[in-house]
Amino acid sequence: MNRDLSLPTYSSNSDYNADFDYFRVHVSAEFARQMLQRIEMLKAVKKTDSSCFKLVFWDSHGDYFSGSSEGEHDPAQTPQRSECEQMVVMDDGICWTALPKHSDGIEISTEHLNIGQLTILAKED
Repeated sequence: MNRDLSLPTYSSNSDYNADFDYFRVHVSAEFARQMLQRIEMLKAVKKTDSSCFKLVFWDSHGDYFSGSSEGEHDPAQTPQRSECEQMVVMDDGICWTALPKHSDGIEISTEHLNIGQLTILAKED
């Protein structure tokens, strides 16, 4: 089974988010398993190098939108323009980050998908 998830976002500038209000990502069971494998990869690296804090991968699986993440997504809505889209892997889950195009150096990050959520998604075939 595939899921379209909407995640709230956070800006590095508390006064401005360039209308990057939420992140929409399509998660298949296979993609969820890949994210769980990346978490395990991080844990393996940390066993040999304790200075490793996170792993970062270039990733453009999702899009950022303005407006509310509540309710149905309007397919006619145009995604916000971004660059440097990344998946950030940490011990307890995954989040995504991006830089809004033509912004003044702000970074947008998403709410985390935790291991429990990813495990449920990984089992939905």
